[in-house]
Amino acid sequence: MLHIAPEGQEHKALASMLQESMPEILVVARSAITSRKANGGCYGYPALLLLLAIADTIGTYVVGGNVEKHLSILNHPRYFDLRLSDADLKAIGQEYRGLLTHNSVLGLNHAIEIGLGSQEPIETLATPEGAIRIIRLVPLLDKVEAAVATFLGEDLEELVLASSVFREIKARQGHSG
Repeated sequence: MLHIAPEGQEHKALASMLQESMPEILVVARSAITSRKANGGCYGYPALLLLLAIADTIGTYVVGGNVEKHLSILNHPRYFDLRLSDADLKAIGQEYRGLLTHNSVLGLNHAIEIGLGSQEPIETLATPEGAIRIIRLVPLLDKVEAAVATFLGEDLEELVLASSVFREIKARQGHSG
């Protein structure tokens, strides 16, 4: 079970904020997946947005570099180990970061399914009409929960201090080091 800090807790370090924010985001993502709309579906778009945001966050601290590289964490053997192609990673980054985050849609060649835990979270299928990328929420949630547990078990203070995020926040706040 992941710990959620008491409401109103002040954070003096990014590491403690990550310890609180990531489990909270997972709770909301799980709720979006397990809650049902009138048509029987789940709240797939917000769930996917939150799950990929967590992957992006982990990539920010573990992979580093420019934002296009963060989702390569999905192939990292310690965290997700999805073994996606470079084309899949690029498309997921563009569709998620560009379209879902900023326009509330995915590309026409994407599908979201609730899925089963035993299925691949992200799969590209060839069809007569072209390739379709299927993102299955339950298996992706399982992978993200495991990755968060691994990430939060790391020396977060060390990861944060070495990150460009830390340097950018310090610079914005007018602090050095």
